[in-house]
Amino acid sequence: MMEEEKDKQLEEKLEKIQTKALDTIIKLREENRRLKEENEKLKEENEKLRKIIKHLEEKITYILQKLDILESEK
Repeated sequence: MMEEEKDKQLEEKLEKIQTKALDTIIKLREENRRLKEENEKLKEENEKLRKIIKHLEEKITYILQKLDILESEK
């Protein structure tokens, strides 16, 4: 009878541990999904910013070239 009680207690503890483990797995999966989505948004934003920077660099280069031409005409 004593063994049966110990076995039952161990089974209950194991069930609690398994439940906590499953809850943790679910939370981690949700967090992973959220972080993947956030990462994807950041990649898109980063790409937009790269395009803006490239465009600005091209404009600056154009302006500097025009200034050089004006300077050389003096």
